[in-house]
Amino acid sequence: NNLKLERLNSAIIPQGLIIPVQPSITLCGDAAGLTKPWSGGGVVWDLIAADILLKNFPDFLRYQKEIKKFFLPKIIFSKILTSIVYFLGFKMPWLLPRNIKIESDFLSRRI
Repeated sequence: NNLKLERLNSAIIPQGLIIPVQPSITLCGDAAGLTKPWSGGGVVWDLIAADILLKNFPDFLRYQKEIKKFFLPKIIFSKILTSIVYFLGFKMPWLLPRNIKIESDFLSRRI
């Protein structure tokens, strides 16, 4: 019980989809900004992106095309829903249920 916090660090969580400009370089998982807009998590999305990368390796352009096709609609939809929930929560909280659990991994499915 003699634990002492020496320092506290934090970093910005990347969000969105980051596609490198050079065709010989690619990013996957958190490095590619594949985090969920509503939670900042993304282990499931990272694993799906890794599967897509393995399926297309070493063709990074095809990998980038497939992750755009798979993730961009989910990211856009999630950002819109997150904005709506935050708006309602701050401006009209009586419209939202008091106890709500948002678990949106259903947006990810195996391909």
